[in-house]
Amino acid sequence: MKPSSILRKSGWILLITAGLVLVAGCNANRQGAPLLTPPALRTEIAAQTQNAGYLPQATDEISSSTSIPEDPSNPDPAVAETATPQATVPPAEILPPTDGPTPTKTPWRRRTPTITPTPQPPEAVMFIHRPGLFSKVKSPLTINASAMTGADGMVWVELIGEDGRDLFQTRLNFSAYTGRSISIAPEITFELQAPAELARLVISTRDQFNRISALTSTDLILIQMGDDQIFQSGYSRAAYIVRAPLEGQVISGGVLQVTALVRPVNENPLILELVDEQGNVVGSTSLDLVFPTGDLSHTPFDVAIPYTVSQQTDARLVLRQESTGRIPGTVALTSLELTLQP
Repeated sequence: MKPSSILRKSGWILLITAGLVLVAGCNANRQGAPLLTPPALRTEIAAQTQNAGYLPQATDEISSSTSIPEDPSNPDPAVAETATPQATVPPAEILPPTDGPTPTKTPWRRRTPTITPTPQPPEAVMFIHRPGLFSKVKSPLTINASAMTGADGMVWVELIGEDGRDLFQTRLNFSAYTGRSISIAPEITFELQAPAELARLVISTRDQFNRISALTSTDLILIQMGDDQIFQSGYSRAAYIVRAPLEGQVISGGVLQVTALVRPVNENPLILELVDEQGNVVGSTSLDLVFPTGDLSHTPFDVAIPYTVSQQTDARLVLRQESTGRIPGTVALTSLELTLQP
């Protein structure tokens, strides 16, 4: 064979080989070309992936080192954006100031009543709590009362019939509680000559000169048969409250000025007396009472009591009212000690 024929054949072989290589390279660069991975290896990788339970996870951020796929609309990878999404807070709305008036607090004037404290009248030191006025009771009767013991520590309890006779009388000895307020509950027995009778229950105390220093009472209806009908007592505050003079005060000039409050127990006048240690009345007056009205519990009064003494005399100022019923006598009394000078 000629050398020129050999060269021509060799050139064609090289040309054909180069064309095959060029065609293979173009097929490798086409999208969708098969991976150059052996089939056995691809089967093993797929099995491992299924066993691991792999699931794609969404990520909040994209690292700057992660490759960004090419965007067909942006052919230059150098200018591709690699942004990291972040939560944003909208800016607070700022309102521009207005030219209107500034609101202000307007004080309101209200009429507030002025509260004037009113002194509460004291509790009565002598008071019958049970039975109350005109209760129907039979013998034996247990009473409930408050009392201030006298100078000798005694408390007198009496039941007076409508003809003035004593149905019951006793002295309770509380000498261990002299001058103190106590509660008493004595039992009273009585006998009647009629099926029913009006009576007065009286509790009193006396001083060292046997003058009555305090007294309270209530009228009852005594019965021989039937059921008791007990009423509770009413107003339990002191009936007479003396503001002036004070206990033990020395009075001179022949006139005693008394300032006091009264809540009448009946319609009879209030009797004011100055009684010396022998029981003599050295000064007295009486006062027609006006019952309290409105919110008043007591009626205030001022009265002058003229007296006559020749020397310094210890006396007791007595305020009392007499009965308006069939049974005579004093029904309420309070007192205090004074020293009188001419």
